[in-house]
Amino acid sequence: MWPMLSGENTTSPRTEIPLSVTALSQWEEGGFPTGQGLIVGEYKVVFDNKNDGFWTSPQYPNQTTQCGSTTNPGCPQGCLFNINSDPSEYHDLRTMQPAIFASLTARLQALSHEVFQTTYPLNFNSSKCIPQAQAVQQHHGFSAPQCIL
Repeated sequence: MWPMLSGENTTSPRTEIPLSVTALSQWEEGGFPTGQGLIVGEYKVVFDNKNDGFWTSPQYPNQTTQCGSTTNPGCPQGCLFNINSDPSEYHDLRTMQPAIFASLTARLQALSHEVFQTTYPLNFNSSKCIPQAQAVQQHHGFSAPQCIL
């Protein structure tokens, strides 16, 4: 790590950047889980269906962009972007690059085997939660579920 921080080595050993990964159980429920993404090389895959997507200009905020525009429904079936040639992510390449989309989606699914996701019931009582620092202390330095069901 020090060679990267000191500038001695300018080539990152990292080949991918998981932005957010959903637990496998949510993939198995059918469809595409939302709120996740992965960057591999020059490509980024995202899954989200918040229906509040909007684009910003290089200088944002400014008077040309209305925050919260709903002209973009998000990416409920997934979107693929080339972040080098399209840094603002205007052009979804999912249908034009199906092999790359499938590859990144498969990698995101593989990563989902390595994460834990707590699914809280609708009648969840948040008064049974503790601060993250306290959970780490109770679990000997490891982050753990902060709420008792």
